[in-house]
Amino acid sequence: MQSDSDKHVKIYKTKRGQKKTICFFVGLHQYGVVLKDASKIMGKKFACGASVVTDPKYGECIEIQGDIEKQFEIMK
Repeated sequence: MQSDSDKHVKIYKTKRGQKKTICFFVGLHQYGVVLKDASKIMGKKFACGASVVTDPKYGECIEIQGDIEKQFEIMK
């Protein structure tokens, strides 16, 4: 079992093509968040595509199309 200090939500950004950006939200499941429901809410909130994916590097996470990192920080 992980302690509270080990629980972090991390945002990773990668480029797709020259102008497109994809953000990965990793670690939400540690707080009991249902990833499918969270991706649906984020897609509506940020007006972008969002889905739950299993990435070989990050594991099961939410993939959001677009650079919404700063918008997410404001939402906290």
